[in-house]
Amino acid sequence: SDDEENTIEITMEMDPGTFTKKQLEQYKHLGINRISLGVQALNDTVLEQIGRVHRVKDVYQAVDILKSVFRDKLNYSIDLISGLPGITLAEWSETLERVVRDLKPTHLSIYDLQIEEGTVFGRWYANGDDDSMGEKSPYINKTAVASLPSPEECAYMYCYASGYLTKKGYQHYEISSYSQSDKRSRHNQIYWGYQPEWYAIGLGATSSYPRSHRFTRPRIMSDYLAWVKQQKRLQLKPHHEDSKKQPPWLCAMNITDSTVDDEDEREADKDQLSDIIMTRLRTSDGLNLNWLEENYSKEIFESVLRGAQLGVDLGLVQIEIGNENNTTRTRVLRLVDPQGFLFSNTIISSIFVELSNL
Repeated sequence: SDDEENTIEITMEMDPGTFTKKQLEQYKHLGINRISLGVQALNDTVLEQIGRVHRVKDVYQAVDILKSVFRDKLNYSIDLISGLPGITLAEWSETLERVVRDLKPTHLSIYDLQIEEGTVFGRWYANGDDDSMGEKSPYINKTAVASLPSPEECAYMYCYASGYLTKKGYQHYEISSYSQSDKRSRHNQIYWGYQPEWYAIGLGATSSYPRSHRFTRPRIMSDYLAWVKQQKRLQLKPHHEDSKKQPPWLCAMNITDSTVDDEDEREADKDQLSDIIMTRLRTSDGLNLNWLEENYSKEIFESVLRGAQLGVDLGLVQIEIGNENNTTRTRVLRLVDPQGFLFSNTIISSIFVELSNL
């Protein structure tokens, strides 16, 4: 129904060149109404070098298919990666311009390239005498491997994207996320909420239940199939009255069971607090300090303020005070866009250090 289309958002991640118009029409018929398109770059040489199968022409063809299938209800996001090898500052600005002018996505997710141990990139860009990755970097024809932008250039790319996309009407509502006014990713905002709850399905998928209970499904197919069989057996067993609304695999975790001891609950509260602080400070809405003090304690509230003070002094953090019902002052801690977001790890770590001293 039209009401369901307005309230339920079902996103499917896809890569350019991997679907046809007929397939997309079938996905739409099944209820898919939002697409996340893994574009990454608009440069064929770069796409080839990072191991992507699609090319720039595939990106434009994919967007044409999206437009023809969804028409006036088109709602799609594009993933881009900044800091890729061979991408200059000029090319980065041109990429953003082409995306906004030609592709017109309702949402963008922009991630900075991370070089991790054990990956092809990690081996390519490790120092020749660095044994920390378990093996020395193979001397593949390194002349054919483009150099990475410097940290300063990557920081500039981040700041430029924030400024440019904001001027083009996108809201920078999370460190890596930009959207048109009413097109924020709904499922992501659940993850970033104060009491997140979601069910995740599939290999390695992690679900969350109130009070920071998390459950990750098996990552290996054989283990997953064995786990599914176990859940089928559990469905035949009676569960606690309070757990009737929970799926059986959550019931099996004894989440509502009285055997959960106080220490487990304290650890769960600490984990939940850390998650909330980290995720809320990654958003433009920030961390509601009133909520923090009401749901935890004044001591924790003051520790968070102490941890954020260096950021405040450097102009990277703001504490905004407003009015709520003309009686209670609303206090919100948020990072300044874009400089505060750039140093988010440092600021959040400083807060965690203060909390660890309690």
